[in-house]
Amino acid sequence: MLILFATTLSLITCSLKHYKTIGVEEKGVDKELSSIPLLSELNYIYETYISENRNYTTRLYLSHFLSNDYKNSDLFFNNHHRSIALKPETDKKTVKEVKAKVISASSGCSTIVRFIRRIIPGYLSKKKKPRVLVIGDSVTSGYGSESNKSENWMPSQYWAYAKMFFELEKIDNGNKADEYNALFIGSWTDGSFTIHHNGVERRVKAMAEGYGGASLEQLFKPIFGNADLPNRFYDETKGTFSIKSYLSKYRTMDDNGERLVSSKINPAGECVKGTDGKEYVIGTEITSQDRLSKVDVCTPSIIVINLCHNTTLKNYQKNIGPVLNTINKELPDTKVVLMTIDEAGTLFPTDYPNYAASQITYTGLHEKNAAIYNYLKEKVENESKGVYVFASQFVMPTMESVPSIEKEGKYGKDSSVIAPNYHPNNKAHEVWGYALYSLIKWIIS
Repeated sequence: MLILFATTLSLITCSLKHYKTIGVEEKGVDKELSSIPLLSELNYIYETYISENRNYTTRLYLSHFLSNDYKNSDLFFNNHHRSIALKPETDKKTVKEVKAKVISASSGCSTIVRFIRRIIPGYLSKKKKPRVLVIGDSVTSGYGSESNKSENWMPSQYWAYAKMFFELEKIDNGNKADEYNALFIGSWTDGSFTIHHNGVERRVKAMAEGYGGASLEQLFKPIFGNADLPNRFYDETKGTFSIKSYLSKYRTMDDNGERLVSSKINPAGECVKGTDGKEYVIGTEITSQDRLSKVDVCTPSIIVINLCHNTTLKNYQKNIGPVLNTINKELPDTKVVLMTIDEAGTLFPTDYPNYAASQITYTGLHEKNAAIYNYLKEKVENESKGVYVFASQFVMPTMESVPSIEKEGKYGKDSSVIAPNYHPNNKAHEVWGYALYSLIKWIIS
């Protein structure tokens, strides 16, 4: 059974009673660090080997692995930092275990955190074209994600970043129409951007379904999110969640990801032939040529669900099974990625003395989302049946993800953003996007 967090500890010493904790390994540990509240034993980290000149560094942050009881503790990785860096070393598909030592500076006690690195070479999937539907809340819609961009042209949302990484690969490999493609589909949230890379400048389309205030349990209700918007995944005739119902309302593309063609002013409900020779019915909500051109919806090959923020562990446990059962029944060949995230901030506010601890320290959201992740790893993950758990929080910058106004290289709260720690800035979206891109490539390769 997985252990989430110990709730009675304040300081770690070698004399504490030992609890057998996931991720603690006896061999090679100098002194035992008792009861560190680690997350799942099998923490998958996804990376892509692109080229020697354009491989990216993945950084893992200690704060994401500890409970709030360890605020301002003297724990470090063995490199004397609160994070460690990984970079793909081989252009072969690789599964590699990493054992990172965590040390208490005062006692010398230590333990081992285990990661499983999944490294995929980019070229393996160059002829594939995944069709990715991302369903999420305000984080997915991009609330707060405009701040702290590395470059102004870059995308805002993490899933648009995943699309960007496919586009960068395409440009670097001859810009061929049939290589390094990915379609991010949706009817509501537009994350399109203009890419600038190696002399190429072009508009890139990326869509998703992100709704402020949305939660997993709301997928089964007529309203989705906190803006009284109709749930586009709700089947009114059956009173429940349905991807098939969503497709019947919003389909604009065939399952090659090519746009359906109609000459009608109102194409809703028209039966037309796709580029694959199959017959398709344009969605009943596609009531104009403008909507036909702007909405990108077809049968997804991968569905990403990022709905852990606005729910409780109990509600998530109650609803995730029915969601997966519906998807499996309606689209048995579609893979599902269950994404978990963390809030922005840190467990080590004393490392940042210029900022009020109340503005940058983790809240209960940190532990609740970690509990959801542990539940998914223990009870739900089943890759043989196409269900993947994506722990994007591990790679998420801590303080650097807090929505901020950058002045003299310092981080501070942006007063225009509500609950900023709940809505990480663009730096978090960028690294989430790279990890999601790498996971997608792992799935389709």
